[in-house]
Amino acid sequence: MYIVLVYDVSQEENGARRWSRIFKICKKYLTHIQNSVFEGELSKGQLAQLQKELKEYIDKELDSVIIF
Repeated sequence: MYIVLVYDVSQEENGARRWSRIFKICKKYLTHIQNSVFEGELSKGQLAQLQKELKEYIDKELDSVIIF
């Protein structure tokens, strides 16, 4: 399936470190388009793995990740 992923990471509470890790994870699975936007083809399994890896670094109170 074709995926577009956008994220916004707060700079509060180690935001730069979270941003760096989130960027690297997204780059592993998808093509970097612009700033915090990625796109690409993923299988359901790859999408599940991507979400699992991102979950470790996303602070639900401060950050957002949207997958279309």
